[in-house]
Amino acid sequence: MKRRAAALALALAAVAVTAACASPDHGAVTLTAVAPAADTAAPPADLWGAASALGDQGRGEFADTWSALSLDGGRNRVLLYATDADRARQLVAAARRAHPETARVPVDVTVCGYSARDELAAAQRVMAAQGDGRIHLEVLGATPAADGTGILVHATAETLKSPAFARQVRAAAGEVPVRLVEGPRAVPAEGPH
Repeated sequence: MKRRAAALALALAAVAVTAACASPDHGAVTLTAVAPAADTAAPPADLWGAASALGDQGRGEFADTWSALSLDGGRNRVLLYATDADRARQLVAAARRAHPETARVPVDVTVCGYSARDELAAAQRVMAAQGDGRIHLEVLGATPAADGTGILVHATAETLKSPAFARQVRAAAGEVPVRLVEGPRAVPAEGPH
């Protein structure tokens, strides 16, 4: 009985893999309301190539909508955060034209509130406000959020207790939402994200 169940499971897995490979949407751009949880498996090389191609476009012609990327190695997908679904599809198409070898990598698009350009500008405004005295307590770091939802401002636990600090940081950031985070200085990754 166990052998039969195992054989059936293997057969179903083979059918699922075959169907996925033959699927007409293989390499498709999928719009999602919420980003799927990224797997912790090491991403294959084709994911890195696709992410690099998307990043090149996102930091160039599509900086108005580009926010961030995440690699889902377990599902062999790239998760693209962008402020506009149509522009995100254009970004993906441009990346695939520039790097055709990445065309079979699926890209899930999650619409978010803020571009990396806007988030980075808000983070820079916060750090400038610290430097010119508009923020009276120490900001340890300010970085774009990894999902296009605003910026993260790092400070000590003592600093975070100050309502004035929160008001000053939010005023400096402008329209971009701020999440205050206890912790050490943030170390930015290469590029905006």
